[in-house]
Amino acid sequence: MTDYRRHYVPGGAYFFTVAARRRGTWLLVQRAELLKACIRAEQRLAPFAILAAVIMPDHLHMVWRLPQGDSDYPNRWRRIKTRFSRALPGATRTSTSARRERGIWQRRYWEHTVRDESDLTACIGYVHANPVKHGYVARPELWPHSTLLAWQERRRLRLATPPRRFYKLDLRADGARAPATCRPPMTASPALTLAPATEADLPFLLALRKSTMTEHLRRAGAPSDDAYHLVRIRHRFEDARIVWADGRKAGLFKATRNGAAWRVVQIQIAPEFQGRGLGRRLLAGLLQEADSRAATVDLGVLHGNPARRLYESLGFTPVEEHPLETEMRYFPRKAG
Repeated sequence: MTDYRRHYVPGGAYFFTVAARRRGTWLLVQRAELLKACIRAEQRLAPFAILAAVIMPDHLHMVWRLPQGDSDYPNRWRRIKTRFSRALPGATRTSTSARRERGIWQRRYWEHTVRDESDLTACIGYVHANPVKHGYVARPELWPHSTLLAWQERRRLRLATPPRRFYKLDLRADGARAPATCRPPMTASPALTLAPATEADLPFLLALRKSTMTEHLRRAGAPSDDAYHLVRIRHRFEDARIVWADGRKAGLFKATRNGAAWRVVQIQIAPEFQGRGLGRRLLAGLLQEADSRAATVDLGVLHGNPARRLYESLGFTPVEEHPLETEMRYFPRKAG
């Protein structure tokens, strides 16, 4: 039997690599928000600080700092992996089910105890460079499931606390529990800007579409594989605009303007920005422009997608039913 010994330093910093059992899968990116929620739940149960993190398609890297006197990261990881596996719909049990992993995760993970500040800097750099190392993006800041942008902002602002943009619940630098309502530092009504999408935005757009559309597509019985996602992303790509909120990529807005018949092709807001009114503001601006030009605006909404309530509140009405979606139309309002 292999003599595998882990190194435990109470209150220490640790670098982890945790991998899915099936290499080559995109499961962790497809279920990134669920995975983050499982980690946040563990932080509530057994606090720890997240110094750096990146979620890759079939593995993840993280750097933690544990509270003073605490070195129990194995049980934290066991609970995170179990919580994630049990939350997956239709997860099937395998021979690893006795270990409560349900065949989702590799049975072991790699751990490295951080020795000093230079070692910590190297570990954080490795985490943030990983998407480039694996060839997914040309620059590390283009990968959406990473703490890199938060760390860059921290350097600019010369803050002394770990980043909070990757997870909604984190710890203060002293290891104390942050309030359960802790959220990333965003303004209540973020400043919005739109920029034309480029080829460099494709990894962001693919991850965005998977996190916002996969569940609705599967429920409606529509394709949800990467090839289909990319076809939809490239459709009318010349009209695609990246939504930026307070200097961060927050979504996609794609609309065509043909004469007096306009169409919203795609609108997707990243999960971490949802519930802040961004979609309503984007659509309201388009509809105000349509009113001024006496143009109708059409869009399609998948059956069961809760976004339909937003569209109805803005004045869209159903005009045609299809097997997968409902066609809706906004009629311009007359001035006065």
